[in-house]
Formats: sequence, C-alpha cells, structure tokens
Amino acid sequence: MSNLQINIVVETSLLLEEHPNVSMDIDNPAPLSNHYACLVITGEKEKIKGLKKNKLSVERTSVDELSFNVVSVSGNFDNPVVLYDFTVDEGNDILEPLSIFSTEIDTIVPERFNPLETVAVKRVFSTNKCTILTSGKGSFGVRFAVFDDDLAIAGYFEFPVLLSVK
Repeated sequence: MSNLQINIVVETSLLLEEHPNVSMDIDNPAPLSNHYACLVITGEKEKIKGLKKNKLSVERTSVDELSFNVVSVSGNFDNPVVLYDFTVDEGNDILEPLSIFSTEIDTIVPERFNPLETVAVKRVFSTNKCTILTSGKGSFGVRFAVFDDDLAIAGYFEFPVLLSVK
C-alpha cells in the first residue's frame, strides 16, 4: 500500500485579477472553480482509476493514504498559496481527518539570478496525510490562503475534491 500525492495547482494571478474582492473570512472561504485550479497527481499512475477536473477515483487496495499540496502555477513565486484546512462533508466517512505535521529543516534557496548560487536557510516544512477508511464516494474541501504581491493575505479559498474509492 502507499501514499498518493494530490497537488492542486492554482492560477493565482488570473484568480486575483478576476476576483479582487474575495473572502477574508478564514472560516468561510470562497469556493474555487476548475477555471482557476486543477488536480495533478504524482505517484504510480496505475493506482489512479480516473482523474477529471476535480474528480479522482482510486482503488482502495492500492492506496491507503492521501496527501494534499496546493501551489501556484509558478511554484509560489508569484502569489504564494498555503493550505490551512481540509473539510469533510457531513456523513462522509471515506477518509479520516487530515493530519498536518510541521518541522523545521535546513534547505537551500537561490541567492542570485543563477539558481545554482544558493544559500542554506532554515524553513518550516509542512506535510499532511489522511488515511482511506473505506470504499465509497465523498466530497472534500481543500482550504488555502492566497497571498498578494506584498505577501499579505489576499483571500481564502476552498477547492472541492470529489473522491471515489472502489
């Protein structure tokens, strides 16, 4: 059994351009359509039985955990995004609640225009996972914040993921 990484790639520049006044309520994020985001799954392709827009189908016998990541189209260099919550529709018992883990690690960042000129820095690195509990269908909301060019929060969003576990 294994973990399947679900990446949500967001076109943040277009999103903020077309929606300058979005939800600033962390508990009531604005819904995000497929027009501004897409799912990209990393891992072994044979474990994915279906992928279309925000719908994902997997075999329970081949995947036991899911992890989620949200990133802007430019890898968070334009308008960064940060995942902060994961909601499960009431009555949905396919997945256990999302667990988020954070740790501080040493990593490198480019120091100049040449990306190979780097400097070592400490960064907080967060990972998350949820275990698949049973077969069925369910709807989940991946909540994230989008930051503006000044690195202030520009708004809160929720991207719906429809999951089918066979």
